[in-house]
Amino acid sequence: MPTHDPRTSQVDICTVVCRMVIEGRETGAAIDFLRRCQDIERHLDTLCPSRRNTFFRQCRQHLSIYLPKCKFEIIEMPSYKTGKCEMGVRARRKIVGGELIEFLEGFAVYAGREGSRDQAATYQLSCLESDRFPGPWVLLSSARFVNHACAPNSTLVRDSRARVRVKAIQDIEAGQEITVNYGAAYFGDDNEGCWCLSCRDGDEQHGDIQCAICKWKYIRSPTRRGCPWCCRHFFLYRQHWPLTGFKSR
Repeated sequence: MPTHDPRTSQVDICTVVCRMVIEGRETGAAIDFLRRCQDIERHLDTLCPSRRNTFFRQCRQHLSIYLPKCKFEIIEMPSYKTGKCEMGVRARRKIVGGELIEFLEGFAVYAGREGSRDQAATYQLSCLESDRFPGPWVLLSSARFVNHACAPNSTLVRDSRARVRVKAIQDIEAGQEITVNYGAAYFGDDNEGCWCLSCRDGDEQHGDIQCAICKWKYIRSPTRRGCPWCCRHFFLYRQHWPLTGFKSR
């Protein structure tokens, strides 16, 4: 088991953790390693036991995204409307309609005070308002990266008081973005201000280059060679997208 050196950089820590999760295929060793990091130890000392347990539960959930069997990935994408980068979720392997997407989940936290929606937007949090989520509610953890679509391929399911999971309502092919519907009036009356894929008449992504391997569009950069997502995937899994070395049983 590697020991943490106080001089170790964040990049080194992330690399060690990724190797434990990706090659070791379990999150426990990575969490034990992080637990011994001095900065994290100091932070944990300031938390009560319940918050400490929440910290490690969320840590385990985020690390699970890097497991080879995980069927999705969280990626950065340029906004069609503004051109600025935002986050999104896309399938790395085919997801069958009706399937609860493992590891893609979060918690809905009530944020009903005045101005809460504007504050949520400031921190790029998903704020839900619907019959199923009378609120508004702010969606946290990995599920918050799932973007809105007026004709989504997934839906949000609450299986406890606050836990929210993402369920596919149709087959989702590898490379497709995973989307849900935030509400009928999230972007104004009848979502008239919406810029989702459905409202753009099939113009899937904003970007000037389309990768020949993963089919994702990205913005040209003089400092970048090749598709950033394929490069990131190869760095993590040592295989070309979408292979991870995981063999389904």
